[in-house]
Amino acid sequence: METFIGSIATYFLGIKLGRTFLLRYGKYTFFRPHHLAFTEQLFHYHGEKIVFVSRLLPIVRTYISLPAGIGRTDLFKFIVYTLAGSLIWNTMLTYARVQLGRNWKHIDQYSKYLDIIAMIAVIAFIIWIAYRNRTKLTKLSHRKKSL
Repeated sequence: METFIGSIATYFLGIKLGRTFLLRYGKYTFFRPHHLAFTEQLFHYHGEKIVFVSRLLPIVRTYISLPAGIGRTDLFKFIVYTLAGSLIWNTMLTYARVQLGRNWKHIDQYSKYLDIIAMIAVIAFIIWIAYRNRTKLTKLSHRKKSL
């Protein structure tokens, strides 16, 4: 329950302070206004999908609420997909714990590989979304030129 409350709080923090903060201080972390526009557009069209998939990924699941708030993902959809993704994640963790039993302490030696796989999946997903959006924008600009 604490995680859910924290996710909602971080979502609203993204709505209230995220855009202003990034425009003011983003330059210090190489974050530019066009990055913000891209993020907002991405979350406008795919926010709930991104939230759902991110809830299934270690590390990313902790931080996804902030960009979802900045991108103004629909609150109802954010809540539904956060709960659904968290339910699946917690079910998988519980199942893994039951299956591993006493050998649970040995999972540490494999967790770095799981983290790498998860990060590769996230990067691949971001590249795929960026490629799709770039293709759509290119098609739109060609249509405008032909008119």
